[in-house]
Amino acid sequence: MINESWPWKRDLWLAAERIENAKFNLADQLDNATLELDDYDFLYSDPEAEILYQVERDVLLSAYAMRRLIGIPTKMTREVARASIDVVDFPLREAAKSPDFWDALGDIDIYDLQSPKKRTVTVQTICNYFVHSLFLRFAWTIPTLSFEEYWALDGDDVRTQEDPRVLAGWLVASDRSSKNALTYVPLDDYVSILKRFAHDEVTTIRTWTDPDGIRHYETS
Repeated sequence: MINESWPWKRDLWLAAERIENAKFNLADQLDNATLELDDYDFLYSDPEAEILYQVERDVLLSAYAMRRLIGIPTKMTREVARASIDVVDFPLREAAKSPDFWDALGDIDIYDLQSPKKRTVTVQTICNYFVHSLFLRFAWTIPTLSFEEYWALDGDDVRTQEDPRVLAGWLVASDRSSKNALTYVPLDDYVSILKRFAHDEVTTIRTWTDPDGIRHYETS
C-alpha cells in the first residue's frame, strides 16, 4: 500500500531527468565507461552493463511506480491516470513463431521493422509492457531522424553509415504483446508522461456507492 504518494512522484521526476539526460549523453558515457570496483562489483566488473542498467532501472521502476499509483484511486487525478501515449508497433512476421525467452535474447528480426504502425495506448498499457517485458531493447537513431525514419532507410543511403548515438526510446514487448508486435516507446513521450505524473496533485475526491454496494472514486 502506498500511504504517501509524494516520495514516488518525486522519484518519478528524478528518473525523468536522468532518462532525458541519457538521450544525448548515453553514447558518450558508454564510450568512456569506467567502474570503481567494490567487493561486489569485483565479480561483475562490466562498466558498460552498469551504465545501461541504470537507465533500464529507471525505466522499469518508473513504470512500476506509475502502475501502482494508477491502481490506487486517490493518488492520481482521473485525467492523468487515464493519459495516453503515442507508440509504434512493428508486427511479428507471418512466418515467425510466437517468441519465447530464447528469442528475446537473440535478434529481433522476427519482427518487421519496415512496417511500422502508429497507435495510441494508455499509460497503464505501456507500464504493463515494461513491467512484464519479454523484449526490452534500447532504440538508437541519428540526430536528424526519428527512430522509425532511421530504420526505414535504404541500405544504400549514406546516413546508414553514421553511428547512431541518440537514444530514441525503447523496443518493448510483454510476454503477451510479443505474440503480435514489438512496440517502440519514444523517450521524449515517456519522459513527458513521467513529469505529468510527478506534478499531478489531487485536490478533490468524490466518492459514491452504486446499487451493488461497490464504492467508486473520482479525483480531480
